[in-house]
Amino acid sequence: MKCPNCEGEKKIIEFKGRGLRQCACSECDGTGQVEDLICPQCNGSGEGMHDGTVCSFCHGTGVEQN
Repeated sequence: MKCPNCEGEKKIIEFKGRGLRQCACSECDGTGQVEDLICPQCNGSGEGMHDGTVCSFCHGTGVEQN
């Protein structure tokens, strides 16, 4: 999943001292990707509350949506 902090660019620009500098994103450790987070509503199963339905929070993916 694309890092929400650097938006997959792997680097961020931060204000340091008197100027700006590029550095590796600390959220994704400069990879541009973060691990998918398990949906808190269905605990990653993707199943809804009733038989045959999908989770309304993650739409059946089991992964937390942005």
